[in-house]
Amino acid sequence: MTDAMMESVNPGGSKHTPPHMAWGITEVAHERLSQWFESINIEHRELEWTFDSIEDGMQLYREGSPTHVWMADHAGSRREALWAALRDHLKAHADTSGRIESTTGYVLITARRR
Repeated sequence: MTDAMMESVNPGGSKHTPPHMAWGITEVAHERLSQWFESINIEHRELEWTFDSIEDGMQLYREGSPTHVWMADHAGSRREALWAALRDHLKAHADTSGRIESTTGYVLITARRR
């Protein structure tokens, strides 16, 4: 999904990870936090994303997901291309009834303040 989002807002452009998503890169999280925190623990986890329909998924993307809202707010003239890419991603994961059962990764970071 991230690749589709990035391609939609910057066709043929850099595959650079957006700063707000780089927290999922262990080395980046350690670098960002180590000045103020110790005992930094980074866990990569999976979150089930299940939607009854493509429209339910789009509602989450538009209203309930800070990453997707941020991307749309910063997509400029490519905003509609972003929404189309996300809709296409949901369609690709929908079963014949239109239901989507998918997962997405997330990172849980815990640390102790120095």
